[in-house]
Amino acid sequence: MTLWDLPATDPNVRPADAKRLSRQNAAVLARLREGPATNAELAGIALKYTSRISDLRKAGFTVVE
Repeated sequence: MTLWDLPATDPNVRPADAKRLSRQNAAVLARLREGPATNAELAGIALKYTSRISDLRKAGFTVVE
């Protein structure tokens, strides 16, 4: 799995939305790998960035506050 292939882990995600959410997951992960981020920065990537962080955690990534 590459950084860009992160799945949207919510079972209620429609297949049409999965690709967009995968890109958002990857973008949030890339930003967090640069160092601490503000909620404004993350909201600029994905308005529901807390859901994307949950997706990353479910995929096995460690995300700390």
